[in-house]
Amino acid sequence: MLASMASQQHKETPKESVKETIISVVIAFALAFVFRAFVAEAYVIPTGSMAPTLNGAHVRVRSPATGLDWAVGPIPGAYINNDAQNPVPEQGTFLRRQTERSKAPAEGLIVHDAVTGQRLVDPVGQIRAGDRIFVHKYLYALAEPQPWDVIVFKNPTDPDQNFIKRLIGLPNEEIAIVDGDIFFRPTSASTTSPASGLARWAEQGWHIRRKPARVQRSIWQRVYDSSYAPLPGHQVPGFTSPWVVAQGDIKVQEGGRWFILAGTTPATLEWDHDATFVPPVKGGLFDTGASRIDGTRELNDRYAYNESPDEYAARLRFPVGDLRVRFGLDLAGDPATLRLAPTITTRGHEMRALIENQAVRLQMRTVDPNAPAGEWTDLLPTPAPLPALRKGQLAEVEFWHVDQTLALDINGQRVAAAPYDWSPATRLANATRGDLIDKLAQNAPGNPLRIANLYRRSGARIEIAGTPATLRRVGIDRDLFYTPADYPPYPQGGRVAGKPALATSPASPLALGPDQFFTCGDNSPNSSDGRLWSTVDDWIATEIDPKLGVVDRRLLLGKAFFVYWPAVGSVGKVPVPDAGRMRFIQ
Repeated sequence: MLASMASQQHKETPKESVKETIISVVIAFALAFVFRAFVAEAYVIPTGSMAPTLNGAHVRVRSPATGLDWAVGPIPGAYINNDAQNPVPEQGTFLRRQTERSKAPAEGLIVHDAVTGQRLVDPVGQIRAGDRIFVHKYLYALAEPQPWDVIVFKNPTDPDQNFIKRLIGLPNEEIAIVDGDIFFRPTSASTTSPASGLARWAEQGWHIRRKPARVQRSIWQRVYDSSYAPLPGHQVPGFTSPWVVAQGDIKVQEGGRWFILAGTTPATLEWDHDATFVPPVKGGLFDTGASRIDGTRELNDRYAYNESPDEYAARLRFPVGDLRVRFGLDLAGDPATLRLAPTITTRGHEMRALIENQAVRLQMRTVDPNAPAGEWTDLLPTPAPLPALRKGQLAEVEFWHVDQTLALDINGQRVAAAPYDWSPATRLANATRGDLIDKLAQNAPGNPLRIANLYRRSGARIEIAGTPATLRRVGIDRDLFYTPADYPPYPQGGRVAGKPALATSPASPLALGPDQFFTCGDNSPNSSDGRLWSTVDDWIATEIDPKLGVVDRRLLLGKAFFVYWPAVGSVGKVPVPDAGRMRFIQ
């Protein structure tokens, strides 16, 4: 009897299992549809307007001399049917065919190591798909959008397209883009002011839009890192470290991978603007002429992602003063005797974090090549205590100068921070030479602020004394830099053809209404965003908002929050996700 019952149960079990499996699958699909409809939706990044924060279709490149790998966007013109969202799968093969037709040497995709400048050739240049992201769809029904959010919205110039950009302007604000940074003030101040032109940027009420530290950490862009100096046994012709010994007895080890101060006397590492970076390329499609090649180590807004003939030939780069100097500090003597001063030079000033007597001061002073330097001004009311440093224990030191704020972090913890306040007009006067201000005052055609060589160069140094020490992983990173520009010429530029891009000049002011937002791409020189939208779709203009350059609240689709499937690589012919680059979006 018991055996018969067991046999019967055994026969019925599979039916129950199949039924439960079907129910589970149905519930899973239902939950997935509910999740997609009401919580989050997946999108693919098609282009590089947000690179390197988010990569569109790109080629992944790795340098055998340094171990560095990075993304390079599609070459302009290497698209199927001229569709910018559909690049040729093999970029190098495409270029070889073009050079064969022009009788030039056929080499494939030519790039330069993003740290050493070494010329590399990828004969194939295989395209990878863009990052796949999750977007929180209804967050903004519960909370207001915040500055620096990465948002997805309907393109006001073509609502059939979804765009992804960074939010930099909120409703009821006047926005000014000055020297790469964002300034804002309430529109109530702008509507009551009779001032026009540069005088508006000199008025009271302006504030710089500072980024939260979590956002800033995610968007620093590497300029140089001594960890990626050429590996032993790998020669890079013409390479020299941009960190040079300007004073004292510092030994340079492993071709510039680390630096050793053996004694206690003062010594200085200084950034060398004249160190060779990208050598001129002669011949073929990449012959852009030595005079326009970025061949030195200027601290500017170069994007390794944008490497192409157009990037080298057509665009002068802007000096960037929002920088981070970082290094690993390994003390071989008494930490109490340490004197350390990472310093950034920019906009006619020196900014430094002075570590001395186990305390931290954040200071700035004016500098002029034709006059003695000014006195140091303390930005902190009292020195901040220095966290305990230990002999033989590596400490990660970061000095930030960003968004008109000085900050010092040690081992990832904020030790001290101090803001300073300049108006847009003061910032512009300090960042540029006087002839640019004159051009603005003369109402010159176009946007004189886009003339990059009228801006002052930036520099950096590290002063150290008091104890023997080793500096490792000595690097510089830069902030986002929102470039000024002109609207495209007629007919593409429409009624604003040739005028200064929106918010990038006093001649193109931007005041946002109650439900209007302003967005820009992180890849500023290669982004179609609010600065340069010269049209509004007819339906959008009639039914939603006719104003150029803005995103109406009704066009918002949500906030991007996670890269769940980064660009796919392959093992043989098997696609493999790059799981190491899964990340939350800041």
